[in-house]
Amino acid sequence: MKIFKNNFNWTALVFGLIVLDQLSKFIFVKYFENLVFYNRGIAFSISVPIYLVILLAVTICLIIGYLKYKNLLGHDYIWAFFIAGSIGNLIDRVRLQAVIDFINLGWFPVFNIADILLTVSAFLIAYFYILKAE
Repeated sequence: MKIFKNNFNWTALVFGLIVLDQLSKFIFVKYFENLVFYNRGIAFSISVPIYLVILLAVTICLIIGYLKYKNLLGHDYIWAFFIAGSIGNLIDRVRLQAVIDFINLGWFPVFNIADILLTVSAFLIAYFYILKAE
């Protein structure tokens, strides 16, 4: 499903989502520090060496970017969500060696906007590329 007429619009969406993620983290660190959790692990705070996380994130983003550039991917918005979420958390990992999480529902691990983007994209990838492909 092709939504964007050109790569500029797709790139603008990715950039806008990254800005939204980073701005939300900045606001919470500056004004609501008591709600912020610095997650040094990956999903659910699982401990993994940071260099592996960074290497994996960069590699996956480069592969998706290349496939997008070559027009080999459908469902543009899914990949925009995935890239934006990955880069949003990657910025934190490079800068702080941790990811800033601030959305706390009480019964679920603390998360952020980038995590929402990654989760939504994972569900949509599973739906369109695995379940619907059968």
